[in-house]
This record gives sequence, C-alpha cells and structure tokens, in this order.
Amino acid sequence: MTDSGVFLVHRIGEKLYYEIPRNMFGRHFRMVVDRRGTIRGIGYAGEQIAARVVRWDRVNNRVLVRMISYAMRADSGLPVARSVDLSNTPPILKSFDVAAWSRDSNAVIEVTSLFTTDVSELNVRQLGIRVRRFDPARSFVERARSFPINVEVTALQTFEIDSLPGAPGAAAFDRSLNSMTIPTNFSMVLLPARRMQPRMCDNRLGYFSLGFEDYGADEPKVPTRCYITRWRLEPKDSTAAVSDPVKPIVFYVDPATPEKWVPWIIKGVEMWEPVFRAAGFSNAITARRAPTEQEDPEFDLDDARYSAIRWLPSTIENAYGPHVNDPRTGEILQSNIGWFQNITSLLQAWYWVQVGAVDPRARRLPFPDSLMGEMVAYVSAHEVGHTLGLPHNQLSSGYYPVDSLRSPTYTRANGTSYSIMDYARNNYVAQPGDNVQLTPKIGPWDFYIVNWGYRRFPGMRRPEDERPILDSLARLQDAQPWLRFGNPDGIDPRTQTEALGDDPVKATTYGLANIKRLVPMLIPASTTNQLDDYGLLDDLYDRLIAQWGLEMNHVAVVVGGVYRHEKYPNQQG
Repeated sequence: MTDSGVFLVHRIGEKLYYEIPRNMFGRHFRMVVDRRGTIRGIGYAGEQIAARVVRWDRVNNRVLVRMISYAMRADSGLPVARSVDLSNTPPILKSFDVAAWSRDSNAVIEVTSLFTTDVSELNVRQLGIRVRRFDPARSFVERARSFPINVEVTALQTFEIDSLPGAPGAAAFDRSLNSMTIPTNFSMVLLPARRMQPRMCDNRLGYFSLGFEDYGADEPKVPTRCYITRWRLEPKDSTAAVSDPVKPIVFYVDPATPEKWVPWIIKGVEMWEPVFRAAGFSNAITARRAPTEQEDPEFDLDDARYSAIRWLPSTIENAYGPHVNDPRTGEILQSNIGWFQNITSLLQAWYWVQVGAVDPRARRLPFPDSLMGEMVAYVSAHEVGHTLGLPHNQLSSGYYPVDSLRSPTYTRANGTSYSIMDYARNNYVAQPGDNVQLTPKIGPWDFYIVNWGYRRFPGMRRPEDERPILDSLARLQDAQPWLRFGNPDGIDPRTQTEALGDDPVKATTYGLANIKRLVPMLIPASTTNQLDDYGLLDDLYDRLIAQWGLEMNHVAVVVGGVYRHEKYPNQQG
C-alpha cells in the first residue's frame, strides 16, 4: 500500500517505508507525539508526550533523523553563526540504511524501528513514567498516512513497568499489571518555507511564548529573546482598515460530538470573530462540522492542515486547548482542542454550587440542554482562547467591582470578569432576585490582548521596529487597570483562581450566603431519579464544601498579601 504526500509512505506487510524526495532533505519538521489512548491511571488520551523539531539528512548511503534545537541562535550572516552551530550540534535520533533509490533519486528507507523500538526522546519516558523496558515484540505500526505537509503514524507501543499506579476504583488485578500498551500518534509537520514575522514578548501582556539565547546581539551579556505564539493572519487587502485574512483560522468539529452540543461549540469559537474584527481582520475565525466521507472522502482530522475540536470518550472532567507552533517564529500552525465527555458533568456541578441558589433552572439535575449549552459555549470560547496563544488571566476578575456583580446592566455588558480567560466561571456573588448575568463572556481584556498580538503595523519589517507601538499599547494599562495581566501566585489577592470581584471579604460574604441557601437543596436536587443511589448527593456535597474552601481561601490570601503590578523602566511608580 502506498500513500503520497510530503513523503511517499509504503506499507509492505508489517514494515513501513518512507520515500523521501531530494528537496525534503535538510527541511525542518515539527514532530508532535501524543497518545491517542491510555490505560486507567496513566494520564489521559490526547496528552502530548513530546514536541521536537527534526531534520532528515542524507549521508552517503544512510539517512539520519536529527533533533534540532533553537535554544541558541545567531543571524546566519554574522561570523558568530558558525560557532553557534558548532555549539548546538543536532543529536541523531535514528540512523537508517537506504534500501533503494527511486527513478527520481528519492531515498527509500525502512522506518518501522522509529516507532517500534525505544526512542526515548519520543515516547512516554518524557512524561516521567518509569519504564523498565520497551518491548519491540509487542509493538507495531497500526496506521500510516501522508498528507501534503505532514505524515501521520499511529503505533501501539508496549512497555514493561514495575507496576501501574492505582487508579480510583480500579480492581486489584488492574493494579498488579506489569505491562502497558499505549496507542501513540506521531505527527510530523513541515515547517513553512517562508517564515512569519515574529512578535516580541512583553511581560506586561499575557501570551504563551518561546525563548532563545541571541548570540548575534551586540551586548555585554547574551540576551534571552522571546516571541509570542500566534496564528499567521495576513490581510487580503493590505490597504484596508479591516480585511479578510488570506488564510482564516478554521476549526472542524469532530463527528463523534453529540449533535446537541455542536451548535454551542461553534458558537463558542465564533465569539472571537468580533474580537479579531476589532484588531483589523474580518471573518478571521470560524468553526464548522467536519465533512462526512460522502462529502469529502479525502478529509481526515489527522491532516495537519486542519484544526479540530475532538470529542474524547473519557470520564475525565476537562477540556484543553493546545497548539503546534513553529519554534523559529512562534507561528501557530495547527490546534486540536480536546473535549472529554465528562466535561458536562463538571460544568453542571460548577454551576450548581456557584449559582444554583439564584437560578431556578438549576434547582433540579440534570440541567435542561439550553442551560448546559450556554456553559458548553463558554468552555469552547475559553479553550479556543488558549489556541490563540492566550494563557489564563486571573487578574481580570480582581478589578471587577463586587457591587457591579449584582448589577443587571453591568454584568450583561461585561460578564463576570473582564476576560473569558480568567477562572471566574459563575457569578456566586449574585443574590436571589438580582436578575444578573451569571456566566462569563468575552471581555475588554480579550479585545485588548488580541489587538496587541495580532494587529499588523505596515512598514515594520523587523520585530524590533514594532516595539515603540506595542509599548504604547501596553501603557494603556496605567490608566485602565482592568487591562492588566496576572496569574495566581498565592500572594496577590486579586489573582486567585475562581475569585470574583475587587473585595474578597465582601465577595465571599455573598458567596457564603448562597452556600447556606444550597445546603437544604442538596437532597432534592440530587435525588430526582428515585431509582439511583446517593452517588450524586455525595458528589455535590463534596463540591459544595470545596467551593466553601475556595471562597474562604480568597480571604485568607488578603492577610499578608501583596498587590503586584508589572512595570517597565519607562513607567512611573
């Protein structure tokens, strides 16, 4: 069986061959390894194992796959560049004999061992799992596909270990196993030939980033440079104030997703469209159902040209929004948002313990789909924010006036926080009868941060040229403190997870009043189905106590706490 793409991939029995075109030698690929599945007690499906940059080199009758690092750099035109290269020699991950040459002088190599032997840089050892031995006899390539810019290989990899960690509820025979088999996916994506212009980091702003040592700088001490991670949005019309991008950000929704949640997930993605429009890009981000096999037989969610929102059958109560980036520039190339099936259970519990006392729709479980859909859209928007390069901004809710959380007009305009990237999920400050917005929404910080990271500045040919403009945007935080960025540190009372408002004592006083109202509702809410046991009651009770602990901790941090404000030398104070 042969599949053509960036490489030609041949399957002959259990052997896998790559036919590498001559023009692909020396090109850089991003190799992302994640586990498509797992076993109980060992992480979760979708977890990334490793992300490397690799290069395929031909040396006489051999082909080497080497691991490239961008941790130290210098402009290729500088004399120091050669010295930097010699100090950063790419290690060889694997060596292959050339099995044949094609008519086009392509090198044909058998690569089965790359996936069925112990290449520690690319397997679960990177997660800190203590492995006694990789067993090649119980490992094999399950699937291989080649696409225009990527090759996807799935292998079953078996490891001998001393013992499995005990998973909650796991039977004794599960914990006594000494082997684990992990379905592992290897995604090798060709990095762009034309590099995106990077944007330099600013500690006052919140972006995921990558750093490196710049040995080409004319400075007494080698500086560490930093680029933010962001998608490449380039306008079709460079003269227009607002233009469609050449290539928009498109997410495809996994066909496995329950149909009732699909419109809400799409709604969450498209909540970011007006944010990008304000930054100069119309129709910049959208979501759509993945085409069926009848609609497009060539479409594959594993194709790195597509970003996807995956529905993962797992009891894990979570969702996550990773992305694959080009480490040379920070360009986000692709994203696969993971959506675990039990996230709806978590959303229901959060909502009940935080605002169940003020929303009559939440008095009985399970919630109606219309209410659950609102929360699904929120999580979708939040996780998409991560794929855009945005981390959590826990400071956004810290500038929100507590009394404003009880204002219908204010909350409908601003939600429960100035950013949807905060962990300020539901309005536990609201009291019965307030009739306010209870769930988070896109806020002023989200518009501000996307504008800072994505707006294009014509005529700026180097990242350094943009810095004066970007600095002036960063300084807007001086007069508008709700635009500031902060993460939980256990020191600043305004940056605590799940906190609401600028006065922790006042906010928690309101929150505790709601918790007291919820206690008598515990049994009626959790025993709607008389044929069930008290498992839901037990779960809600534990979560209610945990909410009490969260809110009380917001007050505890005030004692001895310190307000922190990141500033640069050109700012006063």
